[in-house]
Amino acid sequence: MDIASLEVRIGRTTGLPVFPRVAVQIMSLANNPDATAREFERLINQDSGMAARILRTANSAAFSTGREITSVKRALLQLGVGQIRSIATAAAVQAVTANKKINKHFDAAAFYRHSLAVALAAKLIATLDHHDDPEEAFTAGMLHDIGKLAIALFLPDELLTIYAASLKSGMSHFAAERAVLSLDHQEIGELAAKLWGLPTIYHAPIRFHHTPLEGSNFGCRLVTYIHVANSLASSLGLTVGPSDETDRALPLLLASLGIPVAQWGPIHNTLEKQLETLSKQAA
Repeated sequence: MDIASLEVRIGRTTGLPVFPRVAVQIMSLANNPDATAREFERLINQDSGMAARILRTANSAAFSTGREITSVKRALLQLGVGQIRSIATAAAVQAVTANKKINKHFDAAAFYRHSLAVALAAKLIATLDHHDDPEEAFTAGMLHDIGKLAIALFLPDELLTIYAASLKSGMSHFAAERAVLSLDHQEIGELAAKLWGLPTIYHAPIRFHHTPLEGSNFGCRLVTYIHVANSLASSLGLTVGPSDETDRALPLLLASLGIPVAQWGPIHNTLEKQLETLSKQAA
């Protein structure tokens, strides 16, 4: 199968599951330096579920100032554009995983936990690297594996063949994708990102998170963050399907970040605590 054939196949599928329109527009607006708070407010208020989620976050213990926030306008001031984008992206990924057309053998809950773990780890790493927008790394983390979603949605029979090939031969899920499809979830994810209208800044982390040294991607900070964060999430056992290859470029990329080795233990512990806190909140 090639990308052109897959694009035709997706295009012919009825009920194309796209990311929620408001979420995609929030992502794009967040990357526009000229966007105004009023534009965000107007956009968020078009989606009552999104507005409720943002208000709930603004009133959570992590962000609350002790005074209840009852309007999107005040929530924007409390959280900031980056956090709003992160909330919108997480909500969008959840919405797509809830699609009833998704292959029943695909563990949507595990997929979301993995995406969230990568997003949180990427944000931690970006903060330590003094990136000017750590929430951008969070969004890239939430989106990095959307190719796996696309396979589960549009190639359900092939997904089962991929699982079987991986389990039978012991090859990684990533290698099994290439053996079965002649494509992998990175390439398929980039196609999905284009079809779903996701901002181009996230295309490279989606396309190269397993192969960060391909082309001119060495030095691309978002690709680096996601590759390293993916490895951190995997070290906690938060993976999707059979094992993946995640560590080939890790030593080189760790060195490029310049974060002392002594800090990786605390990063690992912080990530575990954040995930534990979120699990308790969701219970």
